[in-house]
Amino acid sequence: MNAFIVISKYLIMLLIIVFLFFSFISNSLDKKEKKIKSINIIQWLTILIVHFSGYMVLAIEVSEKYLFLYLIQTLFIIVISRLYNYVYEDISRSLYNNMIMLIVIGLIILGRLDFEGCIRQSVFIFFTLFIGLFIPFIITRLKILDKLSIVYAIVGIVLLSIVLLFGTVRNGARNWIAIGPIMLQ
Repeated sequence: MNAFIVISKYLIMLLIIVFLFFSFISNSLDKKEKKIKSINIIQWLTILIVHFSGYMVLAIEVSEKYLFLYLIQTLFIIVISRLYNYVYEDISRSLYNNMIMLIVIGLIILGRLDFEGCIRQSVFIFFTLFIGLFIPFIITRLKILDKLSIVYAIVGIVLLSIVLLFGTVRNGARNWIAIGPIMLQ
């Protein structure tokens, strides 16, 4: 049992190195080359194996309840990825794959630290990725949104200032705003 966990940790590190290697190769190739599709498949297999290995270690070390969380996360990642392919036809697969890999690694690390926190973060990630599917639809329908970049910048600076002035310190950092029971970072 202990040997499996040690081997899994090294396997995950090796898979992340393989993933990064193929990310660099993917970024150096022209978007129309046939190799890109096979590189994307390799990256997806790597993501799924890292996700599986991380949650198997958690299920063995901590609790079997991580298996259910793993299944839900995997199902959502696959479904949302198919939807993103449909909505964002010209998506940068390399960038998207890196985003999903970082999400998976973050969820594994958070799952090791706090199961309930991992569930909350999973729900938040799923919700934001789902909302992201509607952004192209909204922007193409409301042309004015495309011309409001200065407003976005001002709103961002104001929100950062509010955090600086009225933010709550949590885990040693003042980067949270409390609105009733809801904490925003």
